[in-house]
Amino acid sequence: MCMAYILTSGGRPAGILDWGEMSGSDFAVDLGQAWVLVGEEGFGDVLEGYDRELGADDGVRIAAHAIDAATRLALSSALEHKEPATRALTELGVVSGAK
Repeated sequence: MCMAYILTSGGRPAGILDWGEMSGSDFAVDLGQAWVLVGEEGFGDVLEGYDRELGADDGVRIAAHAIDAATRLALSSALEHKEPATRALTELGVVSGAK
């Protein structure tokens, strides 16, 4: 799913547009994007509801996709994406929390 179709309010997910582009993909992509949207604090809840056993390497793949999604959002012109993107990149250790 294109991150442009995810609506946010106050840095939190608020809705999804254009379900027509939904398709099967690597679960690590979906979970990486979810991490960016809900943050490290809410990610445990996402995993609780996810019906899949995660292997040893899955966490690394999820983090890599989260870094990709967060970087794209951080570089976007949409200001509402800056906070969740910066938060995710900080949580993932890519950038420091200093501004």
